[in-house]
Amino acid sequence: MKDTTKTDIIFYSLMVVIYASWVCFLYWYTGRMEFGHFIFAVFGLIVTLLMIAAIMEIIRRVKNGVDLFATLESDPEKVKEHMLFVMQYGHFHGIKGALNEFNDIFRNYPELRLHEWEVFKAWYKNFIDHALEYPSIYIMKMVDGSEYSINKDPLYDPMAPSWEQFDLKNKYDDRYYKDEDLPESRSLRKDAEEGFYFGAGFGAGDSLFNN
Repeated sequence: MKDTTKTDIIFYSLMVVIYASWVCFLYWYTGRMEFGHFIFAVFGLIVTLLMIAAIMEIIRRVKNGVDLFATLESDPEKVKEHMLFVMQYGHFHGIKGALNEFNDIFRNYPELRLHEWEVFKAWYKNFIDHALEYPSIYIMKMVDGSEYSINKDPLYDPMAPSWEQFDLKNKYDDRYYKDEDLPESRSLRKDAEEGFYFGAGFGAGDSLFNN
C-alpha cells in the first residue's frame, strides 16, 4: 500500500508540474493569460504523458532486449497457454527452438516471472532429467563452458511437480486440432542426434544458449 501511495503521489505531482509548465509556456509565448490556454494545456499534458510513457517503454524494451516493434500480449494467461502448447506439442525447430522461444518470452515479460511457473519448472526438470540419462548423446554445458550441474542451474528445481500431470486433455480438446495444424513434434533424442548443444545455468532474461 505504501509503495502504491508513493507512486500515486509522484505521478500526480508530475502531472501538476507538466500542466503548470504548459500554462507558463503559453503565457510566455502569447504574452497574455486566457481561459483557452488552460484548455490547451490539458491537451499538452496528455501528449506529454503519452510521450513519456512511449519513451519509458522503449527504454524498458532496449534494456530487456525486447523487439522494439513486437506486439506483446496483455493477457498473462494467453502467454501461458502458448507456452503450454509448445511444451506439449513441440516446436518446429525442436527442443532448442522451444528453449529459445521460452527465453524470448522470459525477456519480453519479465514482470510475469514465468521461469517460476510450476508448469514450466515441471517441463524443464523433465527435459533435464531425460538429457542427463544420455550423457553420450547430449552435450550438456553451463553457459560459462563448465560441466553441467543441476546444483548450478537456477532453473532446475528438484522439487518441481511431475510433468505427466500437466496433460493437455485437461486444457484442450483434440477435436479442435488437425494433425497438419500442430507443430512438428520431435523427440529429444532426435534433436540430440542432429547435433544438439545445450548451455544451461541461465537466469531469466539471460541467453539460454552459449552461442
